[in-house]
Amino acid sequence: MKRYLEQQIKDDLKKKMVFVGGPRQVGKTTLAFSILKGDETHPGYLNWDYVEDKRDILQGKIPSGQPLLVLDEIHKYKEWRNLVKGLYDKRKSSTAFSDNRFRKAGLLSKGWRFSSGTISLPSAAPSFSM
Repeated sequence: MKRYLEQQIKDDLKKKMVFVGGPRQVGKTTLAFSILKGDETHPGYLNWDYVEDKRDILQGKIPSGQPLLVLDEIHKYKEWRNLVKGLYDKRKSSTAFSDNRFRKAGLLSKGWRFSSGTISLPSAAPSFSM
């Protein structure tokens, strides 16, 4: 099922990082898999909660040749902003970045952001049908 944010995110990924936020269980990771055209085994998907992925992220071992990189749950790392910014600065010409937990990190209320024009902040929200 195509999500309402999918095309906006794909368009934004052509020129900037995208951070998808929203409450638990609204489909942020499922949306990321849809855009990635894969699942949790895709080499472009790294999950901070998985010990091997965590080690690789901290060592800067990012899969090469991946046009899209999803960093799931990265907000759990205290220094994630500097880490992601460094990865982005080093790879922005060849890799698009998406993180699925931006709002949980509370950064919108703190007013922190990357340089102007480098991020997109779509919010995944629950959908209801009657």
